[in-house]
Amino acid sequence: MRQILVAVTFREFNGDVNSQIQRTFLDAIKKQTYTNYKLIVTNFREKLVKRELERSGLPFEFHQSTKKGIWHSFTEVVANTFSYLERGKHILLWTNADNIFEPNFFEEIINNFEPNTGGTSYPHMTYFSLEDFKKGYGTDTYHGNPIKSFYQLSPCLFVPDVIYIDGDIMLDSINQKLFLEHEITGAWPGMAQTLMFAFFAPKLKNLIYKSKIANIQNVRVPNQTVRGKRPEDQEKEKKI
Repeated sequence: MRQILVAVTFREFNGDVNSQIQRTFLDAIKKQTYTNYKLIVTNFREKLVKRELERSGLPFEFHQSTKKGIWHSFTEVVANTFSYLERGKHILLWTNADNIFEPNFFEEIINNFEPNTGGTSYPHMTYFSLEDFKKGYGTDTYHGNPIKSFYQLSPCLFVPDVIYIDGDIMLDSINQKLFLEHEITGAWPGMAQTLMFAFFAPKLKNLIYKSKIANIQNVRVPNQTVRGKRPEDQEKEKKI
């Protein structure tokens, strides 16, 4: 069976909210029912990521970026998987570390794999915080119209920053050349990069009916709080 190479990078593990989200991501990887995978991690300016990965017990390869003056390179994160690819042996999965996979996500990638294809699982539920994720309060809860099921989500609004493709596609020298020529640096990746990467696969699959992805919005601004009020706070105000 093919090995899943997970291309990913992390923010610093310094005890903040993002650290908690990233540990939840790692825990979700640990719980995968399909265990033939390896994290291919690209590190930029962070100091404590490798130590955290060693503590996790997960299989990983660690690449320290040599790029100067940038905080992130989506291109480098993906390209660092290329040296591990062998024909017929790998699936390349790119994700951010704020996505939480259901335990069968990797298994469904394998079960539904076809040569020369790629895929993802969308739409996905989005949460403002880990607390909301645990309570099931999606972002729409704060808009006064809480979504009860992923069936209500619009895929036009919720394309996740997760994509997988047959590793053989990126073994093609022309595909590698095209990918590297259009380098994306200095911006944290999102759905635009997902769509760009997806174009390398002639065919895409959506695994939404088999396994889902949750996204927890990471904190980019110091002291950032969730928008709106949680349901229990709204109820308290009604009683006042």
